[in-house]
Amino acid sequence: MAIVKEWECATHGVFDSSHPICPALGCRSKKVERVFITAPGIKSEFHTRHERGIKKLASAYGQTDFRNARAGEASIKSPLGSKLLWGNDVEKNLGMNMSTLTAGANAPVVHPDGSLKTVPHGMRQVATELGLTQRVLPPAGELTVSRHEPKMKKALA
Repeated sequence: MAIVKEWECATHGVFDSSHPICPALGCRSKKVERVFITAPGIKSEFHTRHERGIKKLASAYGQTDFRNARAGEASIKSPLGSKLLWGNDVEKNLGMNMSTLTAGANAPVVHPDGSLKTVPHGMRQVATELGLTQRVLPPAGELTVSRHEPKMKKALA
């Protein structure tokens, strides 16, 4: 069985058929062209669930200003002081160049007891000691998987 498509006869109008042959009696079908009237269905259960999840996540974070981003941009408006700085923007916004900041990051770490420690990744260690790297949000309590996605069900089991 052939696939039914949409066609348009210049004389008799639009019709559905598997071949470009006008169903009107006596039509020679000389001017029949393929037309696209019905939009293709691209929505699936996965897309619906994904959209619901994104909307729920956005409401949990209080985000209402999502936008389409170009390459190198964020999809949400950045609060003051949290944007990415490139090139000379670092010196303009922070008052010192990147090499000075990098040298400061590699300087010895002063602990609360007054001792100095030089470590290769000093900022990382200080962030860990101050609790900045701790997980703030609890892990997801549940994960819903569609019955149409057996691969994901196996991954969760």
